[in-house]
Amino acid sequence: MLIFATLERVKKVFFVLFLFSASFLCVAQEQLSVVKNLNEDWQVYKNRKFQQFNFKQTTRTVYFKVNPTEDAKYLVVNSKMAFSLFLNGQLLNNYDRQNTKLNIDSLSKRYKGLLFSIHSSQPITEGAISTFILTSKNAEAEVDLERRPNSISDFFAIAALLLLMGVSFLIGTRPILVIDYLNPIRAFSIKEREGVLTSNRITSSSNILFYIFTCFLLSFLVLSSQIGSSSKSFLDVSNNTFGEAFVKWNLIALVIFGIFVLKFIWLALFSFSFALKGGFHFHFYNFIRILVLISILLVIISLTFYIVHEPQSLYLKFTNYLIAVTVASWLIVTYLKLLANSTFTFSHLFFYLCATEIIPLILFVKLIS
Repeated sequence: MLIFATLERVKKVFFVLFLFSASFLCVAQEQLSVVKNLNEDWQVYKNRKFQQFNFKQTTRTVYFKVNPTEDAKYLVVNSKMAFSLFLNGQLLNNYDRQNTKLNIDSLSKRYKGLLFSIHSSQPITEGAISTFILTSKNAEAEVDLERRPNSISDFFAIAALLLLMGVSFLIGTRPILVIDYLNPIRAFSIKEREGVLTSNRITSSSNILFYIFTCFLLSFLVLSSQIGSSSKSFLDVSNNTFGEAFVKWNLIALVIFGIFVLKFIWLALFSFSFALKGGFHFHFYNFIRILVLISILLVIISLTFYIVHEPQSLYLKFTNYLIAVTVASWLIVTYLKLLANSTFTFSHLFFYLCATEIIPLILFVKLIS
């Protein structure tokens, strides 16, 4: 009864999150239009004075002023190269190749004047960086320029909603399975309970459905982590249409599912070779469980970094440390699980772990690096 009461609370929480996400999307759909193109106001500092900039000149730093008005709502900087943004001579942030949006009202309350400067390690060429002022659609635009598409924001919002719907479906139809997978205590406990149907039947339809959900969740995290990447990566969808991003999401999920199949075959092969038939079930099951838990943790961390406006480079650095600690913990826990649930010697289990986890991990790291 306690389990089902907990599930009812979990359902209510996800329902509230769903409504919150939907309301957030409604607010996020605020229609904005360009009120002024600031590239025309760019200046360079030369011979101890500011001069009008033109793209025939070679420079790495440009300056421009922003005058707060009722129409001016956001300053947007779109860049195809890494750059640093300064305000009144003070560094605001370092950015990779990405779009940056600043609230003009908030900045005007903190600073008397708004003199921005953009510095790049490479010469600024025409089309590499663009700056403009956005206003609400119902405000009168001084300059009628085409509004940039928001297809990538729409893709991530719809993908997040689909993932929330997937979690709600799994909770409603397979509650015991969800509790088993989302139990961090069982994931890192040394002694594995016997007789658990979900771990003993790892090829059942319920488990395969959860594997598919995990693939899409991991694919979503991979795409979101590569937004604004300085390297021209296939995984960066910041310049893609909604359809292209959706296709990439499905392709990456398919590749991850293929990796799961290879992992399953690899574990089955070596567990048979090392006579560890009993350990094969919870080994693969715990592998998926760790992936789901770390994915949920990364989503929470990503949202936290986004809310407090921390730079993406800090998030990626923190994420790398977290993944390294998780992998090291996973190897130790797996070894101890195998030791506690079998009668084999230390060396026998260590060689099994090398063949199934350590060597494939080293090859995977070399491949992606």
